[in-house]
Amino acid sequence: MGKLNSVELELILAYLDDMSNGEIYKPFAPKKGFSLTATQLIKKIEDLRREIVILRSENIDQNAKVQQEIANVTHDLKTPLALIMGAVESLEDGMDDRDYVSMIGSKAKEMNETVLRIIESSRHMVADAKKEKRVVDARNLFPAVCAKYNILVTGKNIKYVVRKVPKCLIAVSENDIVSAMDNLLTNAVKYTDKGTIKVSFNDTL
Repeated sequence: MGKLNSVELELILAYLDDMSNGEIYKPFAPKKGFSLTATQLIKKIEDLRREIVILRSENIDQNAKVQQEIANVTHDLKTPLALIMGAVESLEDGMDDRDYVSMIGSKAKEMNETVLRIIESSRHMVADAKKEKRVVDARNLFPAVCAKYNILVTGKNIKYVVRKVPKCLIAVSENDIVSAMDNLLTNAVKYTDKGTIKVSFNDTL
């Protein structure tokens, strides 16, 4: 394997430094005129970057599933806790006035408050996980979003054309990209009286 020149070495070291600081979503490609050695090394680094992104995406998905399960379990606890509290109130109304009844009621209320806090915390964690970038197949994401607007152009003098989505994996915040596309396409349909709305995709790598 040949040697790297100073420009190639500086670029590679700078990119590795970015990766070590958490910047893993920026593609890495050799520049025109780079040596074969530099090109091969950069391609290996890019392969590694892609693997890291995929692993991170899988980890995010797993964490989201765990948090969703916690939310489901704690939500299911609300009903029996409510029944316990109701029974305690009945006892306090005259069926039994012993001190342990008040204690059970107090503890049941504490458990209910804890459950509510866990549910709220889980919801926030699931929402935060969905905001993280994850790897998705472009062909599974974009056609479904674009298809929603077929009905909106009906009755208007508009031709709606969606180009073929390239076969590629992309690292995106799914909620953010869907929201951005919804905003663009809604405005396009709203402010186009006639002509054609074209949606195209380009794999730049």
